[in-house]
Amino acid sequence: MDFFKTQETLIKLLPLWQNKIARPFKQLLDEGITSEMFNCMQFLVWFEDGIAMSELAKALQLPKQQATKLVNRLVENGFAERRSEQGDRRVIKVVLTDKAKEYIEKVTSCNIESYKKSFKNMDIREMEEFQAAIETLFRILSKDI
Repeated sequence: MDFFKTQETLIKLLPLWQNKIARPFKQLLDEGITSEMFNCMQFLVWFEDGIAMSELAKALQLPKQQATKLVNRLVENGFAERRSEQGDRRVIKVVLTDKAKEYIEKVTSCNIESYKKSFKNMDIREMEEFQAAIETLFRILSKDI
């Protein structure tokens, strides 16, 4: 395997990804809302009953301190709440608010429209290749390497 070529390609890819994917997405977010906060909210959607801070930090692959700061900002903005577990009041779970769910829906629909504009010059075959490529990247990078 040619690690130099892999590194070179990744370095070339980063500015393209930043300009075509990351920056347009960040522009959709309200002031004060970071992409990390949005990602955390999207993750919390999967846990209707909430998730413990330690589990959330592990799932987001963040140190617990950093995850706590992230959740603090979500709580301050009305996007999340902390709730005590009924059986064990020592366990605090983070739960998404309805405001957050509405916000995610709004940003997601705007983001889809943004992607449609960004990729309007791709034909169906290229779109399928792109989809397969990002799914492969996700699968590989999700592994414990």
